[in-house]
Amino acid sequence: MISSDKLYEFKFNASELVSILTEEKFNYHRAAVWMDDHVALSIQAIIVYLVVIFGIKIWMRNRQPWNLKMPLAIWNFFIANLSGLSALAMSYEYFETLYYNGVNATICKTQDEYYTGRIGYAVFVLLLARLPEFIDTFFIVFRKQPLLFIHWYHHTVTLFVGWATYSAAFPAAVHLIFVNSLIHLAMYTYYFLTALNFRPPPIVAKCITIGQIAQFFMSLYGLVYVVYAHFMMEMPCLIETESFLIHWLMIISYTYLFVDFFLSKYTGKKAESKKIN
Repeated sequence: MISSDKLYEFKFNASELVSILTEEKFNYHRAAVWMDDHVALSIQAIIVYLVVIFGIKIWMRNRQPWNLKMPLAIWNFFIANLSGLSALAMSYEYFETLYYNGVNATICKTQDEYYTGRIGYAVFVLLLARLPEFIDTFFIVFRKQPLLFIHWYHHTVTLFVGWATYSAAFPAAVHLIFVNSLIHLAMYTYYFLTALNFRPPPIVAKCITIGQIAQFFMSLYGLVYVVYAHFMMEMPCLIETESFLIHWLMIISYTYLFVDFFLSKYTGKKAESKKIN
């Protein structure tokens, strides 16, 4: 997927990215080439991110938390709107394809429908946004909030998997991206309100976590269906085996971690996701 030599080189083709984003008709093939050329950048960004956030955490140990209420509110408002607008842009083509092709076909065969046009553009933008979403963690460490393994693991793995597997154009991944954009709309709106000292009822946060878990079980259905259709029934699915296995590992780990988080937070039965002190 990527040679080790590329990890020692810094490459960011900003002009090509701007051209892709501003082109009148979204060109998936150009976007896929750009993503493949920048998988190394995602790994470099993850390494820098981890070093810096844990370095800041140590640096802040004997310092007072920073008051970042307004920057935090602005940031959450921005991500909530980006997620909501992306979901809106995807909606028509997403549901039209789902209606005319059926659920199972959109898991296996709808590369052209889901990775081109307006929906393809939104998918690309949302995957690009996984990198600046690292900013979430800086608000946590500067405000001396608990930094959970599930938080930074989710951020880093989502960035890497999203960029590294984009060119494979796995149709089922679009279902997860669309549902996740709706969950991010709800979640960052919730964070925006709490940053302004408005506390929604506790059931809201609980429902958001349930929604996160539900999306992973939905993804597991898609992965199991591909195994059944492609490998057992020999009904070809448009997948690359390496990318498919990476998605399996990601979704299984997310399902476990988010279920564990839910149980530990709302029932007290389990607490595998420990705070890092």
